[in-house]
Amino acid sequence: MNLRSVVVMLVLAALAVLAYVTLSGGDGPAARLDPTYPRFEQSDVSVVTLRHRTETLEMRRRADRSDSWDVVSGVTTCRADGAVIEDLLVALRRQGVRTKFDAAKLAPADLQGFGLASPETSLEMKLPSSSVTVRFGKSSMDGSMYVDGGPGTDVWVVENGCERLVIDLLANGARSRRLTDLRLFDVGAVEVVRGGITSWRVERDPSGIWRVKQPFDGFAEPTRCETRLSRLVNTEVAAWVDIGAADLVKYGLDAPSAEVRLEPRQGGDPTVILVGKEAGPDTVYVMEKGIANVATLHRRLADAAAEPAVSMRDDSFTRLGIDGISVRVRFGDLTYKLAKAGASWEIAEPERQPADERAVRDLLEALRSWKTVEWQDGAKPADHGIGDEQFIEVELGGGAKSTYRIGREATGGTWWAARTAPDGAGGVERVQGEPVAMVRKGWPQFRQKLVRDFTTYMDQLVRVERASGTSEEGQKVQELALTRDIHAVKPVWRFEEGPGIAGTLKNDAVARLISALTTVHAREWQHYDPAKNDEYGFANPRAALTSLVLKFDDASEPPRDGAVQKLYLGNRLPGGGCYARFGDTPWVFIAGDDLIAAAAAVLVQ
Repeated sequence: MNLRSVVVMLVLAALAVLAYVTLSGGDGPAARLDPTYPRFEQSDVSVVTLRHRTETLEMRRRADRSDSWDVVSGVTTCRADGAVIEDLLVALRRQGVRTKFDAAKLAPADLQGFGLASPETSLEMKLPSSSVTVRFGKSSMDGSMYVDGGPGTDVWVVENGCERLVIDLLANGARSRRLTDLRLFDVGAVEVVRGGITSWRVERDPSGIWRVKQPFDGFAEPTRCETRLSRLVNTEVAAWVDIGAADLVKYGLDAPSAEVRLEPRQGGDPTVILVGKEAGPDTVYVMEKGIANVATLHRRLADAAAEPAVSMRDDSFTRLGIDGISVRVRFGDLTYKLAKAGASWEIAEPERQPADERAVRDLLEALRSWKTVEWQDGAKPADHGIGDEQFIEVELGGGAKSTYRIGREATGGTWWAARTAPDGAGGVERVQGEPVAMVRKGWPQFRQKLVRDFTTYMDQLVRVERASGTSEEGQKVQELALTRDIHAVKPVWRFEEGPGIAGTLKNDAVARLISALTTVHAREWQHYDPAKNDEYGFANPRAALTSLVLKFDDASEPPRDGAVQKLYLGNRLPGGGCYARFGDTPWVFIAGDDLIAAAAAVLVQ
């Protein structure tokens, strides 16, 4: 390495050192800058004092609630907007540093130029064993601001923005827009007292459901109840009119028209809101009991407190959700039970058979929407004919049961009834009559009549196979297969195969067969018993067809129970129809004569 190279390297190293020293504030590695200024723990701040010109604002963190603040007003305090104060502290902790000037190297003229000789805006934070002061000087066009920690301290060049937050907080007074610290989620009970007497009271049970406890014991309708309680708990302050009020008479708060008691969900002393006189057309005077700070709130709070409890009573008689695995009905001599088997419903009693899904769904929907039109709190069920002779019992998925006992018919087609559920017993209620009329029609209304509906899939049907059997007249039914190309412009059925069959298809007979297979109905049902195959005629057919096999296009969405459907037609019954079964389902049904005739018709001429 020659002399010139050595000199160049030394110059470059010196320039690097100079640049490092300059960027680090001029004091070398030991004086490397902190990324933010000032440095403090936000949770340690107990008092924040803001100053701007002649204005001063002091805010204190609550000792009992670390997330709540008070604003000092003379010798008293007012609830502060804690979120705004915490936002200021967050902004201070993130105030980014750009450079620093050492206090020992600063002259009075420098402080004058920085705007820190007599700054107009400052704040002070009290910590457990010290305090932190931030004074704000001039700002520059590049978004920087000069700040220091008081007279004789270093000067920092930081990102601009915190001074504006301080000035805005001073201008707004930092007072809270809320009268209390509670949110509706925090409340476990609400009680309204008038003239020393409880007007109404609601409580939240362990599952989160609101119940009315006074002047009656019953469920509250969730939406109406939460809406009313929200008006009592969440209504914002319109204005703080008197902090540390000495005269409550002029506000009507010496003898309030109502007391709203908010009991915390997690226990502890209640918060009590006193409601006074009207302050204007849409506002009333209020204050928190024990804190003589008078505010005005929208009159919706007073209106919500004055409404009677019955207006938020739940008029749902059953209060059923979407759950439900069985329905048992007893109405005198009429008894039956509907039960869910897997994903389908069955008539479990008195005769086991598949149930019509739509009919059961309509019944459950009628029960869910069953309304109470009148309450008879304190009445004896027996006085209204309510006993154990007439009831509707719904079993839920977890095994719990809700029983709805029906008494005498009342006026206007309504009925007297009472409910007993896992969540407690209900009183006597007069309820709508439609669900009672529905269950009194009996279990036959829930029979499944439509066995299969292939209407949606008929355009996808590509093959029908018919096994040999015997027609109604005792003639042999031909075994054959029909097929068609569903991708053709005009799909046409054609004869595909069959032992010893020759000729052309009878289009009208094929059309009747396809029409009969589109929707298959049942006259009656029986649970399938393999030991009765001879009786059914499925093992050795004597008077009907062995089977019809429907095959669907594999590329399409298959119908229920798979892409291939096999329909067995067995022995005829003396009263008409024949035994039938789809695939390996657990049910045998009685098919109608129209299906038998279409299935046994001569299809080839």
